[in-house]
Amino acid sequence: MTIGIFYTLTANAQNYLISFAGIGASSTVNGVKVENLMAGTTLTLNGNDILHLTGPTGIHSPEYKLSSELKIYPNPMTENSLMEVYPPVGGDAEIAVYDMTGRQLSQQRSYLEKSGQQFRLSGFRDGLYLISVKGNNYQISGQLLCRVNSGGTISIDKVSNNIQSPDKGKSEADIKGTESTVDMLYTTGDRLKFTGTSGIYSTVITDVPSADKTITFNFIACTDGDGNNYPVVQIGTQVWMAENMKTKKYNDGKDITLVTDNSAWTKLTIPGYCWYNNDEAGYKNTYGALYNWYAVNYGKLCPVGWHAPSFDEWETLITYLGSWEVAGGKMKETGTAHWNPNTGATNETGFTALPGGQRGNSGYFFDLGYFGGYWWSATEAWYRVIECRNISISSLAERETIGFSVRCIKGELGPVGLPEVTTLPISNVTTTGASSGGRVKSDVGASITARGVCWSTVTNPTIADAKTSDGTGAGPFTSSIEGLSINKVYYLRAYAINDAGTAYGDQVILKTMTGMVTDIDGNIYYSVSIGSQEWMSANLKVTRYRNGDQIPNITDYTQWDPLTTGARSTNIHLTNYAATYGWFYNWYAVADSRKVCPTGWHVPNDAEWTTLTSYLGGESIAGGKLKEAGTIHWVDPNSGATNETGFMALPGEAYLASPGWMGPGYAGFWWTSSQFDAAEAWNRVLFNTDATVSRVNNSKKSGFSVRCIKD
Repeated sequence: MTIGIFYTLTANAQNYLISFAGIGASSTVNGVKVENLMAGTTLTLNGNDILHLTGPTGIHSPEYKLSSELKIYPNPMTENSLMEVYPPVGGDAEIAVYDMTGRQLSQQRSYLEKSGQQFRLSGFRDGLYLISVKGNNYQISGQLLCRVNSGGTISIDKVSNNIQSPDKGKSEADIKGTESTVDMLYTTGDRLKFTGTSGIYSTVITDVPSADKTITFNFIACTDGDGNNYPVVQIGTQVWMAENMKTKKYNDGKDITLVTDNSAWTKLTIPGYCWYNNDEAGYKNTYGALYNWYAVNYGKLCPVGWHAPSFDEWETLITYLGSWEVAGGKMKETGTAHWNPNTGATNETGFTALPGGQRGNSGYFFDLGYFGGYWWSATEAWYRVIECRNISISSLAERETIGFSVRCIKGELGPVGLPEVTTLPISNVTTTGASSGGRVKSDVGASITARGVCWSTVTNPTIADAKTSDGTGAGPFTSSIEGLSINKVYYLRAYAINDAGTAYGDQVILKTMTGMVTDIDGNIYYSVSIGSQEWMSANLKVTRYRNGDQIPNITDYTQWDPLTTGARSTNIHLTNYAATYGWFYNWYAVADSRKVCPTGWHVPNDAEWTTLTSYLGGESIAGGKLKEAGTIHWVDPNSGATNETGFMALPGEAYLASPGWMGPGYAGFWWTSSQFDAAEAWNRVLFNTDATVSRVNNSKKSGFSVRCIKD
């Protein structure tokens, strides 16, 4: 029965021979690092060595030497056996015995000469064993079958030195440079990562061997401005760096600014880099550096002949790997040496993504190891993130001041395309001016030579019309618009110019104001004409009636509900709430004979609100024409908002007697002076989710905003 098992296991054992070759920048392979990504084992070979992939259960006859350096006899063992070892170099070595499950049974260290040595193996029980000898840059092994229980403790005893080498007939010159065969345990289906080196070149290949083969490394130059050399890996049609960038210089030799201070980092508008936790010695070689997007945008961060990948080039990689939902697992380094936890990591691409963390807008460092890795795109300001707990890779946009890792891709930058431009909402509107601006996103190498906003009284203005000039480069900018006419509608959009041409943002509508009015507190309001009416373009923020009497400020809302006299309040948790949204008032203040609006103005009645919405096309669409555009104050999506009237409706906080508070951002409530009945009055409501104006009645005890209309 034992003999039958012996021959069956011999027949089923792995026995693949892997050799190595180089092409491209070098045809010589100096060394190869082999990593079994599934078993977690590593082996280092000389470039001319032969890798022998062998299963843990293979048994050979005494006459067969598993490699040119080790043999065991008698085999099978009857009482004890001799092991002859011929190491390729002298030095300390580890000799270990494993059973069929891979469990280590015995281990000892011994100094081995670069010549033959004999060890007596004893104390084995019936079974199959692997004997491994691991020294400096080599590992050799053989198998042993024991047919009897010799009992006792497994023992490995040296019995002689300097026995005759199998190569005794060769001179040192003959032996130098000859190939060695080095064993590695291998199970069918294991994925191996091969890193071949040749001088300054290093290339990564992953493979699942199933027969004898030659691994051919395509050596490609990848040296940054600081002299660091990087391994490369081909994934599909793309060639990527297989490590994160760690350069302190651009490829033209120019220094990148090192920023360690948190406050200084947050204010950067120039290229900058740092090391995680400002610890170069602890993090540089493993995780590389963290760069802001301005460093990427300079265009010379990557080695000559390489560039930072665009959004589309990341998409090409992800599509090749199946989808964003699974690509991350195929890119992550396996094991928990750096990722912890590390869900679904296979690293079958050889990309070897590491969780290098980030430096946030506050200047603080976080997320290294336990959460994820972040990599910039050349398309401002998109980045990719791989997390420790899943196998996906996400694409997100972030501020240019964040510090992320960088991987480069082989090849020169593609043709320059038009930048992506966003127009900022209109603000600070006066009778003759306003503020706006834009945000420019551009691929690396597509330098922005001019940017600003342009406007006209007809749609789709261009730079041939009136415009501002607001600097150069990608990123956000603000624009001050002057020289406009009173009570006039303009069309405005941001622009940016690069070598490919001029790009424009979305068009927004600007309605200038008609005049100004001042309340008894000295607050100044601009007014806007809409049809036959003239309205304030901001919510009322007065604290006194027209005659000078104070409107009581109630901050204890248990005192608010019982009131049947005028009162005002505001959100005490938001700084400068009243300056932006105005005060909110109960209806008793609105109806007070002392008046809340300035002289010549009044709180509109229900019919006057209806006149406004009818002029704008009805309640179903009027809200969009009244709401401030964008999401600076309104919560996303702020549906239908154009503010083409200049009314600038804002979503201030409201207090409803039932159901209670509604926080700012979601809706705006405005009183009319008209009663519904003895307990309730009419008001108007605008919501962030649609373009309607709703006519509703609420308790007079509610707290709403007030807009005044000219008498």
